[in-house]
Amino acid sequence: MDFNNDGMLDIVVGERYGYIHYFRRTGPGINDLTAEGKITANGTIIDTGYNSAPVVVDWNNDGLLDIVVGDGYYGGSRKTRIYLNSGTTSSHVFTNYTFLQNSGSDMQVQSCMPDVYDLNGDGKKDFIAGMESGYLYYYENVGTDAAPVFSGYERLQSNGVDIKIRRATRVTISDWNNDGHPDLVVGEHDGYVTLFLAATTGTSESQEATPVDVFRVEPVENPVTDSFQIKLICSDGPVSIAIYDSMGRMAKSFTVSGQSDIAVLSAESMAVGVYTVVATHGGSMSSCRVVVTR
Repeated sequence: MDFNNDGMLDIVVGERYGYIHYFRRTGPGINDLTAEGKITANGTIIDTGYNSAPVVVDWNNDGLLDIVVGDGYYGGSRKTRIYLNSGTTSSHVFTNYTFLQNSGSDMQVQSCMPDVYDLNGDGKKDFIAGMESGYLYYYENVGTDAAPVFSGYERLQSNGVDIKIRRATRVTISDWNNDGHPDLVVGEHDGYVTLFLAATTGTSESQEATPVDVFRVEPVENPVTDSFQIKLICSDGPVSIAIYDSMGRMAKSFTVSGQSDIAVLSAESMAVGVYTVVATHGGSMSSCRVVVTR
């Protein structure tokens, strides 16, 4: 992710002893990275105790990148910390943390290794946790995108069966095959990585025969370089479109007339990465994902 808002992708990574390290990219090469040291909060190095598992995301939608970090230690607190950024987009200031809540109490996930992603495509960030047992827990956001609220969880499944990797799972969610659906990349304690591709429904023929009163958005091409082209399938307008980057920050928003139009938006000023396009039309919502490359 672009941690310091300079247009280049940086690395923020946890480690065995509970710290979080920041490597700043200084050029276009894969090795153009400068170690900026351990990330601090309130002047003290962040230390979860063991196996820190950070996710960088704009948690409260204030335009600043925050840190959500799990305690990856088997015998640890089982709690997930949220460090909100009170600085700027290029100079982060983290102070005290709060614990992530579930049903009004501190969320308890053993050896939590999280990801934050709008998994159900409703425009709100959800919480997904890998854990020591090998299962993947999905916490649907029943609040808002800017103020997430969680109440209960369910295990993610593949082919109707709970996903269970041997133990200590770490999940990353992205559109691996660029088909507009979120896939799961899951690592585990023994060093293996497993890919779960999201199942698509229907065939190309049946999709083409979709009636125009069904609301759907989909990319005309994916990935893109200079411009987004989003196909709008609906009977009338208007359609409101918001584009979010991988950190949950709104990058663009606009309104189009609908009526099966092609919405075109310049991507020249947008950083390389994966973007989520969320469209709303009346009481309906549809989303797709687009990769920007150069």
